[in-house]
Amino acid sequence: MVFVASCLAEGNARGPIKDYVRILSMPAGTLAGVEAQALLACRLGYFDDADGTKPRMAIHSSTRSIQALKKALVRWQETPCSPFPAHRSPH
Repeated sequence: MVFVASCLAEGNARGPIKDYVRILSMPAGTLAGVEAQALLACRLGYFDDADGTKPRMAIHSSTRSIQALKKALVRWQETPCSPFPAHRSPH
C-alpha cells in the first residue's frame, strides 16, 4: 500500500494532468496484486477474516477512489477553460 501512496504523490508532482492520469493506472494494478496476496493470505489462515472480506473491502474502496480521481481528471481535461480567471468577490 506504500507504493500506491508513493505513486499517487509522484504522479501529482509530475506536472501535466495527462501524465498524472496515465500514472494512476499503476496503483490500480498494484491494488489488484495486493488483493490477490490478501486472498492467498486468507486461504493460508494468516487473517482471522476467513474469506478476506475486510481487506478486500479496503482494497476495493481504494481502487474506487483512484478510479474516481482518474475519471474526474479526464473530465477536467476535456472541459474548455476560459482564458480569464473567474471573478472573485472580496467577501
